[in-house]
Amino acid sequence: MDPLTDECFLKFLKSFEKKSFVDEEGHTHQFYDSLTELSRSDSPPYDSLINDSQKMYGLDWMVKASSKWRDLSKQCQRNSKRCKHRFPKSVDALFCKKSQTGNLELHIIEFKFIPDESNKIKLENLFEEIIEKSNKYSIKKSKNPDSKEKRCFSDDFVENFKVVRKYYFDKLENSLQLKPYEAIFIALPGLYEDYCKEKNYVKKDIRKYLSEMEKYYWVCISSGTQNEDNLHKQAQYYEKYYKRMEPEIFIEARARTKKEFEDNLINDILV
Repeated sequence: MDPLTDECFLKFLKSFEKKSFVDEEGHTHQFYDSLTELSRSDSPPYDSLINDSQKMYGLDWMVKASSKWRDLSKQCQRNSKRCKHRFPKSVDALFCKKSQTGNLELHIIEFKFIPDESNKIKLENLFEEIIEKSNKYSIKKSKNPDSKEKRCFSDDFVENFKVVRKYYFDKLENSLQLKPYEAIFIALPGLYEDYCKEKNYVKKDIRKYLSEMEKYYWVCISSGTQNEDNLHKQAQYYEKYYKRMEPEIFIEARARTKKEFEDNLINDILV
């Protein structure tokens, strides 16, 4: 299979610029739209995380409109009631630009809104409370073995909770790492396959092309009321999962707060 060229890849992306998708609630989503629209929440109150007119490709909506993935999802649902869909994980936005050396760069962006008290924080706080109470009981019991004070949590409960906690964080980590990987190596090749069928083109080796391309991954994090320092710590927490993908998959993989993204990163990555 012949390799894909920069010209062919850009032509493939441009084919989406005038297309759109109507979701199940009747909202229309343009595949090539401003960051204001691409960062808009798909659930009430439908707020935008970023206010910027710069246009990029909305990969999430491109995937959800894909005949390939929609057909696979219907087949999956027919075969199993437990199967919700077969859409690959994706990202909110992508765009390409020429680097200083003349190579084509692919930038993918994920907008992530973190609630003031996310499930992760709730679980961590609960875990700390359980451990604290369990330790207090052990200390009291060691000082007074005849004490009739009842134990709040059994050893089995504490150990089982540790398993649940580890499972949750492992699942969170896997989700964070799979999203950009599936976006590039599953979602984009699937969309390219649809494109070649529609245009009656001979498929090129897009996976090899994407694997050799200079790629960057940016995550923009925002929250309701958290101050910038706390939000920066959240960004650092998420970034540790992405940085493992450097440099084998991404030249850079970074998480930034909304303020950092708007003040610096938008201009930096667009220049």
